[in-house]
Amino acid sequence: METKRSSGVAARSLAIVLGLVAIGLVALAVLNVGGLRLPLGALALVLLGLAAVLLLQPNLRAILRVAGATFFEARRRRFMNVVLIFAVILIGLSSFFATLSPSAELNMLLDVGLGSIRLCGMLIAVFLGSRLIADEVDKKTVDVILAKPVRRSEFVIGKFLGAWITVASFLVVMGVAFFVVFHLKAPQLVAKAQAVGLSLSLQETSANVLKATLLILFEMMLLSSIAITVSTVASWIFSAVLSLTMYFAGQLASYFHHMATFNDPHVQIVNPVLKTFSWVMYRLIPHFEHFDIREKILTHDPVYWEMVGMTAGHGVLYSLVLVALACVFFSYREF
Repeated sequence: METKRSSGVAARSLAIVLGLVAIGLVALAVLNVGGLRLPLGALALVLLGLAAVLLLQPNLRAILRVAGATFFEARRRRFMNVVLIFAVILIGLSSFFATLSPSAELNMLLDVGLGSIRLCGMLIAVFLGSRLIADEVDKKTVDVILAKPVRRSEFVIGKFLGAWITVASFLVVMGVAFFVVFHLKAPQLVAKAQAVGLSLSLQETSANVLKATLLILFEMMLLSSIAITVSTVASWIFSAVLSLTMYFAGQLASYFHHMATFNDPHVQIVNPVLKTFSWVMYRLIPHFEHFDIREKILTHDPVYWEMVGMTAGHGVLYSLVLVALACVFFSYREF
């Protein structure tokens, strides 16, 4: 009976993966169409969610129970608290970096503050996502949970939601700490910069900081989904290493694109195998570099909400496909 039930869940999970991949590819293509990016991208996400509900038919109450238990368990981990304290200290110290000019000091404040949030968020997302399912399997508590009216797919989705809620709550604390430091220090620096003729706007800079923080939130959602998906088929150590590898490879997406499209007839140093590998990497790995807009903020380039929506949509679509894959992998796993 249990075998038939697991096979049915696996079949539905496989169906939802195919639907998510198809709709996700269409949505990502739509996000590149000028003028219709946000409306059609949002519509694609709605259709994707409806496909998930119809194909998988999840028990929302069971998912929320698993997510809630995951959140309350994860926030008690010592590693999480250590990273949070470290991040808050770094953010506080960012206001004491002295430089030669007000604009440079403001850039240092932004760079160190946002960089601290991103670094500590990455550590929390990777190591928390890698340990959640692995710890349940090692302690044999997964058998107790699955003996209740909780399907394997609901268990995985609940773990993912719990991980993201936990990471998001820590990011909110770090973000609030940075906003406090920023609004205590930035008005003085902007006023000094304007006094010497530099065109800086406190409101525009504050809006860009908010956009950067939101993108970090969706970036950590994507990273958590990678860690959880890998942890369904491998140990937590391998999951953490592979997640970090994909994260740093995603910072080089533009480099892979450059290598894949390099076509100078006068230069024969690019190996065809390397070009093929670069093309595959560029198409498969998530482009984490797009979530980091610190350079645009520091150079005072405009950061449009449209771009933020496109990047966040890319992260959501990628995360949904990965979680669906995790449901399939976990449905076939034997303990």
